[in-house]
Amino acid sequence: MRGDKDLDANVFAIRCGPLTPKATPYDTIMAPPPFTRNPYQTPEKDVSPEPDVSSRLPDVLSRSVSSSSAPPSSPTPSPTASQMTSSGTSSLPPAGISRRAWFGRMATGAGVAAVTVGVGASLAAWHGGRNCRVVRRTVKVPGLDPRLSGVRLAQVSDTHIKGDEWEPSLREAARLLRQETVDIVTFTGDIWHHESGLGGASELMRTIRGTSATLFTPGNWDYAASQSLRKIRSVVEATDTHVLANQWQDVPLRGTTLRCAGLDDLRFGQPDTVVTGAAVRETPTVLLVHEPGQMEMLPPHWGRTAVTVSGHTHGGHICLAPNVPIVLPEGSGSFVSGWYELGTGPLYVSRGLGGAIPYRLFAPPDISIITLEPAEPASRKPS
Repeated sequence: MRGDKDLDANVFAIRCGPLTPKATPYDTIMAPPPFTRNPYQTPEKDVSPEPDVSSRLPDVLSRSVSSSSAPPSSPTPSPTASQMTSSGTSSLPPAGISRRAWFGRMATGAGVAAVTVGVGASLAAWHGGRNCRVVRRTVKVPGLDPRLSGVRLAQVSDTHIKGDEWEPSLREAARLLRQETVDIVTFTGDIWHHESGLGGASELMRTIRGTSATLFTPGNWDYAASQSLRKIRSVVEATDTHVLANQWQDVPLRGTTLRCAGLDDLRFGQPDTVVTGAAVRETPTVLLVHEPGQMEMLPPHWGRTAVTVSGHTHGGHICLAPNVPIVLPEGSGSFVSGWYELGTGPLYVSRGLGGAIPYRLFAPPDISIITLEPAEPASRKPS
C-alpha cells in the first residue's frame, strides 16, 4: 500500500495537474531553435565586480585587444509591414523583453486599470449613501374624491436615530422637505434605533410636518428599543403625531376626508388584517406598513388601497448592484425597493435614510413624495 504522501501527491496531480509545466503550442512556436540567440532578447550583462586593474594590467590590455577584433553582432531585424500598427509604430516588444512577458505586462496593465475604475465607482456609490434622493410619483386612484386631486404625501422611513445628532442623509432629507408643501407626512417605522435616539426622533417628528396630518406606524427597531406599543405611543403622540397600528383615521382635507390606515409591525407587533381590510374596502385608503412582506400574506379579496408605503429593506443597504442585495432583513418578502403593482394596489418600498452603518453601496437613501389624482372614469361604449 502506498503511503499517505504518495496518495496526497496523486490527489494533487489529479486536481491541479502535474507539478511540471507542459509546453503549450504558444511556447513551442515562440521558443528559439537550439543553440541560437533570440533576436528580440539582448545578452545578459556581466555584473561581476571589476578586477583590480593595477595588479592585472597586461590581462586587461589583452582582453581589450581581443574584444576589439571580434566581429560585430548582427543587428536586430527591422519589423516587417505585417508587424506595423495602423499608426506606423511597431507592435513588437522592446529589446530585452520577450513577447510573452510583453503581452503579460499589457494584460496586467489593462487589469489594473479595470480594477481602478471599478473601485472608484464602488467608492462613489458607497459614499453616495450620504446623499438623499427624492422619489416623486403621481398615482391614479379609482374612486378618489375629485376634491382630493393633487393631495401630496411625503414618506420618511428607517431613519434609525441613535442619539440627538442626525446623520447627514437625515439632515439633507429635512432640508429637502422644508422646501416642499405636503398635506400628509407618513413615518413608516424604525425611526429610532436605540432608546438613546428617542430625543432625536421626537425632534424629527416635530420638524417634518404635514399641513393636515403627521402619521406614524411602528417598526421592529421601534419595538426593540421601546419594549411596548404603549411607550411608543407616549413618545410619538407627545409630538402631536398620530400612531396607526391596526387603526385608521379620516384626515380632513379640502372639505372632505382622506382615509389613512396602518398595520402593526409584523415581527414584534400584532398586525390585524381584518380591521385594516374592512377600512380599506370602504373607501380609497393610504396604507402605512413597515415590512412590505406583509402585503404578500394578505388573503384574496382583502381590498385595494389607494397606495401603500413601506420601508424596512433599506433597498438592501449593501448591494452588488442596484436592487441586487447581498441579504435582506426578515419580513422583506420578495421586495427590495421602488414601486410594485400588486393585487392590493400600488406599493412603494423606501430605501430609508439610516441604518446600523452610516454608508451604503448601490442603495442610496430616499424620501418619497406621492401625488394622488382621481383615475379617469372608463368611457362608455356607444349603444
